[in-house]
Amino acid sequence: MVEKYYLDACIWIDFHAGRIGTCGRPLGKYAGKLFMHIVKNRHLLLFSNITTNEMRTEMSQKEVEDIMTVAESIVPLQKASFTTEDCEEAAEIARKRKVPLNDALNAIIARKNKAIMVSQDKHYLRLKDIAEVKKPEEII
Repeated sequence: MVEKYYLDACIWIDFHAGRIGTCGRPLGKYAGKLFMHIVKNRHLLLFSNITTNEMRTEMSQKEVEDIMTVAESIVPLQKASFTTEDCEEAAEIARKRKVPLNDALNAIIARKNKAIMVSQDKHYLRLKDIAEVKKPEEII
């Protein structure tokens, strides 16, 4: 069965930078294994403007373009959109649950596209009722 995955920017950055988390957690390795799982099973990979904008906080514009070009060449890649109503809902959720606006909006985008939201970010623990949320190591 083809799954859909909507990756938080941190997953793309973990993979690109080979990041290590607290207590030596190999975040880059987990992200790499997730990408291999997605490629091997021809799952659909979703991204949005939010994803690429957040990636640019840690990567250059060229690096973001390059990583997206490579991803598109090896796995089905689809740009997900969002509406003004989605933004309004996200603002309400972010305010009530004390999470960043982009995290709330990402969860809404994942829900709207029936995708699994993948992140290492602890804020998503407060959004598990909006979308299915997993860490890469929970998938691979």
